[in-house]
Amino acid sequence: MFFSAAPAAAQVGAAVSILSDDRFRGFSLSDGHPVGTFELSYDSPSGFYAAASGILVESTGDGLHPLGFNLNGGYAATVGRGLTADLGIVHARYSRYSGLRSGLSYTEIYAGISGKMLSSRIYFSPHYLGRGATAYAELNAQVPAGRNFTIEGHTGLFLPFYSYSGDGRSRTRYDWNIGLSRPAGRFIFRAALNGGGPRQEYYGDYSAGHALTFGIDYAL
Repeated sequence: MFFSAAPAAAQVGAAVSILSDDRFRGFSLSDGHPVGTFELSYDSPSGFYAAASGILVESTGDGLHPLGFNLNGGYAATVGRGLTADLGIVHARYSRYSGLRSGLSYTEIYAGISGKMLSSRIYFSPHYLGRGATAYAELNAQVPAGRNFTIEGHTGLFLPFYSYSGDGRSRTRYDWNIGLSRPAGRFIFRAALNGGGPRQEYYGDYSAGHALTFGIDYAL
């Protein structure tokens, strides 16, 4: 997830995305199936922002079903030359059609800082996906690559504060992706290679290994 400086004027936005797979922190929330997302967003001149999105998943031979929704809000402010600090909260809920073993949800608070090409956030959840307290740290990069291409990179570290199994250990995991994006009018075309590990059972059968994903964003 990338974020930028607070806007100088109020902006309302809407976008539609089609993705070959809904990957989240190295896992497939759509069980390897394609998804469609609709998002509404608002950025105020004071630095406050909010966004809401809904996701549909295409199940093989079973049509479209609701996958989940995401609510996000926070405040961003310039803290130095070319730097923006960010504070916020996000809530996500997933249906039984997701790659999770059952419909689950989480709420996270986060803080971060961003520059022209790099951004970083730290998240904390008191009850992540019905399990317990967790933290997640991420580093994101966007590097211009010429001919309107952008190289996009992400790496993240997930730390649960609860015992994952009967051996009394928590299981720290990592995830990463690297890809290319290219705008074309109101469209943005994306491709990325995703990975992470180790597997965690509550994410279902598509919770480990590498995956090549594709997506198209359209700004309304």
